[in-house]
Amino acid sequence: MLIGREEEQKRLLKLIDSEKSDFLRETGTRSSVHITMVTPFGISRNKYSGEIQSEITAEDLFD
Repeated sequence: MLIGREEEQKRLLKLIDSEKSDFLRETGTRSSVHITMVTPFGISRNKYSGEIQSEITAEDLFD
């Protein structure tokens, strides 16, 4: 999902961070939360992709 224009990538990362914060607050968990992207082709490497801890591609699912 981190494929596209820089503004879209920045907006998506802000949304993901907001969802992570909401999850931590609502559940009260003290455990780590890791962001995993499930995409057909993987993510493109850029200045925002470092925020994603892991990815699952179609190849991982159907290999």
